[in-house]
Amino acid sequence: MNRVFIYPLLIIAFFAGAICFADSEDGGYAGVFTTMGIGARPIGLGGAFTGLCDDVNAGYWNPAGISRIGEFTIGGMYRRLDLDRRYNFFNLATPIMGDASLGLSWINAGVSDVQGRDSDGLPTEEIKNRKNTIFLSFARRLVQEKPIEMFSLGVNVKYIQEDLANLNAYGVGFDLGVFLQITEEYAVGFAVQNVGSRYNWDSGSYYARYGSQGSTYNESFPVNFRFGASGLFLDKHLVLASDIEKSNKQEVRVHFGGEYWLFREVLKEVESEEGSEEATVRLLVEDRWVGIRAGYDDGRLTFGGSLWQEVKWFDLGIGYAFVTAKVNEDPEHVVSIELQF
Repeated sequence: MNRVFIYPLLIIAFFAGAICFADSEDGGYAGVFTTMGIGARPIGLGGAFTGLCDDVNAGYWNPAGISRIGEFTIGGMYRRLDLDRRYNFFNLATPIMGDASLGLSWINAGVSDVQGRDSDGLPTEEIKNRKNTIFLSFARRLVQEKPIEMFSLGVNVKYIQEDLANLNAYGVGFDLGVFLQITEEYAVGFAVQNVGSRYNWDSGSYYARYGSQGSTYNESFPVNFRFGASGLFLDKHLVLASDIEKSNKQEVRVHFGGEYWLFREVLKEVESEEGSEEATVRLLVEDRWVGIRAGYDDGRLTFGGSLWQEVKWFDLGIGYAFVTAKVNEDPEHVVSIELQF
């Protein structure tokens, strides 16, 4: 059978398999905020980005994916959650040394102004919960020749911190990723998140002021596994993607989505060498302009869109995603911004 027919069938089979796991549930564990998802585009695709990872959000979903970043890029996200919780993200990525790429990201989450109470139910001080993760991403293309388009490996090194009602915890961890561009249209990815991640809690200094000794406690994060596949169709206007996610403490989660892009012709400056001199050439190329998307995120529907615009010496991308609510929860709104230089 010709591979032109094989790969679409693989994508369809992957989507069909994903639907079979659609009703899985799980509970809450330490470090859940590190796997909630970032970026309006990936979230609008239902969280299916491990096998696509073609923009600045890649470092979070699959660190090997930042090898696809072709220029210095900065991104940011604001995600509105229910119960007045906040979830923010800032990142940057850039190619280095030809076949390698480097990224730096920061996740900030938490809630504030929660009224504390003592054992008698009387009001005490306000309680705040702040969570931060800073991670450095590195990826390298190991193979970039036929019969495959590209094979990359990547790693995140993470520093994790949480403040909970004047108690502090710190930890480190790692993410590992593999990305395989099978053809120009089809790709797969695999990522392992929170390898060795844990909180080291020490309540001694807090309880000392109340005459108690306190204690120390290590709280491990679930190790999270993600496998994803993606395909480009209709002359690259249509993108389909699907992820299966499973941790060592949680049920299987399923994510899939699709997006459609309108293209436009733009002039791009390209560096070229003519003899011993370097020159800048302006070429007319097709570039993404407006995108709309929808997805399924383990029981919730997602919708969103993106708009790209040239602004003098950089390209500006603005994205939005809407996530429907589960029972007794509010819907979520996600706004992202991206600058390519």
